[in-house]
This record gives sequence, C-alpha cells and structure tokens, in this order.
Amino acid sequence: MLGTVAADLPFAIVPIVLASARIEPSVIRASQDRGAGFWTTFRRVVLPLIMPGVVSCFLFVLVVAIGASSEIQLLGGAGASSISIMINDVMRVLNFPLAFVISADMIFAGGYGHSRLPEAPMGGATRTLLGSMTAPVLMTH
Repeated sequence: MLGTVAADLPFAIVPIVLASARIEPSVIRASQDRGAGFWTTFRRVVLPLIMPGVVSCFLFVLVVAIGASSEIQLLGGAGASSISIMINDVMRVLNFPLAFVISADMIFAGGYGHSRLPEAPMGGATRTLLGSMTAPVLMTH
C-alpha cells in the first residue's frame, strides 16, 4: 500500500500545485478585504480556481491506479491482494454477478464513507445526493 501511495503521489500533487501557483495573490487579498476568513476564502475562491488541477489529478491517479494490481503483485509478492485483484480473479472464472456486487459494494461504501465526513469541503453534496436516493436492501440468509 505504501509503495502505491509513493508511486502515485507525484501524479496527485503536481497538477494541484501548478493550478494553485496560477492564482493571483490579489484575488486572495480581495477576499480577505471583503471579510472572508481562511476557510471561506479557500472554499469560495481558491477551490473553484484549482478545480481543473484537482480534476486532472483525479484522472492521472485513476489511470495509474487502474494498473495498480500488477504493481501490488510485484511489490507484495504472490500473496498480496487488493480489491482490484479480487475482482479480476472473480471475473477470470466468469462469475460476473459476484464481480458486479463487489464493485458496487466498494462504490457504495466509498459514497457512504464520504457522506459521513463531519465537514465536507463542498458542503456535503454527497450527503444530499445519497439522502435523496432510495436503494434496495439486500437480505441473505
């Protein structure tokens, strides 16, 4: 896991740093002159201006993470496993419904975990989205 983070960290940091370097200091000073605090300035001024860097960061890391299963196997040996390796193994034996359930479970778990953050930086957009959705409850015996 640490090897994957170390390998992907430059792809996450560089686009955000480059996007934040393009922000004029006068824009931040103007926000502070209007009475905005640090978090308000960050949320309403800085974050929208660095969003292109955040999106490119997401895309870069996503592309690199797709190939992470081979990286995990190289760094961790034959016994290493991750969710992507498990889904790949399940699809190899042509059990597509189980692969779908594992993938959907990870997506819902990520969305649920994100909606439970105490203070979401974007104002809890995920919490609002998940609160309006109705998902069926699957019960097994």
